[in-house]
Amino acid sequence: MKYKRQINWNWLAGFFEGDGCVSCFRDKKNNKVYTALRVDITQKNIHLIKRLKRFLARYNISGSILPQKNRIGCYHLIIATRQAERFIQNIYPFFVDYKKINQVKRVFKKINKNIRIVQKRNRKYIYNETNGEPKK
Repeated sequence: MKYKRQINWNWLAGFFEGDGCVSCFRDKKNNKVYTALRVDITQKNIHLIKRLKRFLARYNISGSILPQKNRIGCYHLIIATRQAERFIQNIYPFFVDYKKINQVKRVFKKINKNIRIVQKRNRKYIYNETNGEPKK
């Protein structure tokens, strides 16, 4: 019998710190070019990638599974735009690695100067898209 680890946000944050990447990309929509967020998780185990996708679907976060072009047997789970923002919002409180925390902050700063990650009293992190003041 195989042991299957229970997937939760804490475990997913640690997994993302090891095998995940956050970046920004340029997207064209309705003849406008804008910068958007992209989350990429790379893994050889396709079954784990599918389990991650099903877990995220429970929280209305959708992504695409694509094979890696230059490596046989590697797969990407790619989450983009608002879906990626929700993903980061859910795993950010569990980050331990300061390099990954700083990488996420740099990408958000690059995407939009007004989007910030703000810690509220109940340790939930939210995105603030106003003039820089914390949401109440």
